[in-house]
Amino acid sequence: MNKGNKIVLENCLYAPNFQYNLISVSKLDQLGYEIRVKNNQAYIYKNEQLLILATGRNSLYYIDIVQNNLPSEKTKKVKSK
Repeated sequence: MNKGNKIVLENCLYAPNFQYNLISVSKLDQLGYEIRVKNNQAYIYKNEQLLILATGRNSLYYIDIVQNNLPSEKTKKVKSK
């Protein structure tokens, strides 16, 4: 498993005392990502390539960074236009 993969989130709000990081589904949609949800799993795609798999529990979807095998050939950036 490649642990060197990253997604860089730009133009984010920083909440140092918050226990979790939140990613806006509507912002991902605006930036051209596709989110498919089925059977308590959320799949996040860009250009038909699966980037992230998240598991639903307690009304939120959780991303296990270690388990996600993100493309390693380049850093993916999520930023506003």
